Amino acid sequence: MLTIHYSGSVEETKKRSLINELTDISNEMEWDHTVIDDEDFLGIIMNVHKDCESFAILTDSDNKLVSMIALMKDLQPGDERFYVSVKTNFATTDIHITIIKLLKYLKKKYIPNLQVLDEGDYWQTEDKELLQEKFDFLLKKLDEITDALEQESVPNDKTLSVNDLVKRIEDILRRNM
Repeated sequence: MLTIHYSGSVEETKKRSLINELTDISNEMEWDHTVIDDEDFLGIIMNVHKDCESFAILTDSDNKLVSMIALMKDLQPGDERFYVSVKTNFATTDIHITIIKLLKYLKKKYIPNLQVLDEGDYWQTEDKELLQEKFDFLLKKLDEITDALEQESVPNDKTLSVNDLVKRIEDILRRNM
């Protein structure tokens, strides 16, 4: 899956202006969004495309970017809440590029220590053709998996263990891929 992972922290004095600016951008782009402002978290969750995961810029009381899972769990520093991600592969390359460009802007203005791992390699290369190749490759592979699983029947046996079911699916994919 094509995912953008990011981490960093926002200067305390810039947090409010960051969220205000992202709210303005969301309004201008007509993105549904939700602002989170409570004693533990400040940020915004943006829905940039119907087929893309929500893109969140949330900070905790230490000004670190945190994932939306931090809103639901009481996690400690070092836990997965500090690994923020947005999956884009079911949207479009343009949406992926939009998020990357927005992250580059945020790095310059608000999050100087922002680190990004872009599985589409657009952050590093700005190569739209390479990104499109990665999108196309993944969609082709997902179609092949769907076709393989549709061609063979998986027993609908309620006594089948999870491990047996996984083994059956792996066998089907090995034969057909």
